[in-house]
Amino acid sequence: MMDSTFIGALANDGLFALLGHSIMLMALFSAIFQVRRWRKYWPVAYLLASIIIILPIKNWTVIEFSRGYFADLSMATILVCFCYVLSGMRPQPIVISHAFKIFILMMSAIIFPSSLGANEYNLFSLGFPSETGFNFLVIGLAAIAVLAWYKNETLIAIYVALVFLTYNLGLYTSQNLWIYMLDPIVMLIFLFSYLKFATQIIYVRVKDRLFSHV
Repeated sequence: MMDSTFIGALANDGLFALLGHSIMLMALFSAIFQVRRWRKYWPVAYLLASIIIILPIKNWTVIEFSRGYFADLSMATILVCFCYVLSGMRPQPIVISHAFKIFILMMSAIIFPSSLGANEYNLFSLGFPSETGFNFLVIGLAAIAVLAWYKNETLIAIYVALVFLTYNLGLYTSQNLWIYMLDPIVMLIFLFSYLKFATQIIYVRVKDRLFSHV
């Protein structure tokens, strides 16, 4: 069993939060550097990214600035960025399933407007263990994870397991389960990916129609 003092240090000193931001920044710079084009030289790209994220900005490093600006990252963002980083090391990229993307976007569409006062009941408060419906939230997520595993949607099951694990270990100072589950970054990543996909389809169809009349 992990030492509770060590786990407390991870939360209080923000070490786990910094780890999450390092993964996100590595994914960001991997995309900027187009690391998959480096092929067998991908370690050089990751080395450059590692150097950049510890560069100083005034009295902060890049990774500290990222954490100060974006706060704690959800397991969804960390998992997606981790998959992207791993993809640069593999011959075939890791594909994020549509089921996982839709699951995240559906939860985002419910939680974020509610947290901004879009309806009378703030669903964000449901993430606190003191709330009456907290146990139902946990049971619902566990049921989704089991169903996802049964349907071979492994990424959803892993995601929910990570949320429960990190939440129970208290790796963030917040006691709200939603902090571990969602943040706007992962929502924007998936929205952009679908927007890009839709743009490509429209471009291909327009191009085909134009050339078909030539």
